[in-house]
Amino acid sequence: MTDRPDWMGAFGSDGVLIGATVEDVAARCGGRAVYLATPYSREVVVAGSLDWGLSMRASVVAAAQIGRLARAGVTAISPIVMAADACHADRALDPLDQAFWSAWCMPLLSACGLVYVPPLPGWARSRGVCAEIEWAMAHQVPVLIGEAL
Repeated sequence: MTDRPDWMGAFGSDGVLIGATVEDVAARCGGRAVYLATPYSREVVVAGSLDWGLSMRASVVAAAQIGRLARAGVTAISPIVMAADACHADRALDPLDQAFWSAWCMPLLSACGLVYVPPLPGWARSRGVCAEIEWAMAHQVPVLIGEAL
């Protein structure tokens, strides 16, 4: 994984659809759960420290995407909603422990038949979203990048 991914290079690959609508996600998921890849770490840190209010906001923003997909008949799994809420409830968990959360997310990612990246602020510079897209491409899991909201 790179710090600043070459998105244009990555998007040249088969299996990636840019400008996808929620209807595209519904049509392509084949009834399987969809992995919702949304930014977190770089969006919740201010002056080198975690901002719990921004963490809550990241969770709510991701949850809103689950709602959009649910209305289209798509079951979406959001590791950000689950992990952020777990960290809000149990402050002994470190929401910025990248190695821990990457390993924790892997079973969720592996279980899904498609990765959907909604066009939220920060997605294109997110190391986590980048890693999830790279994993999906390496494992022939379709990636859909959402159209502008």
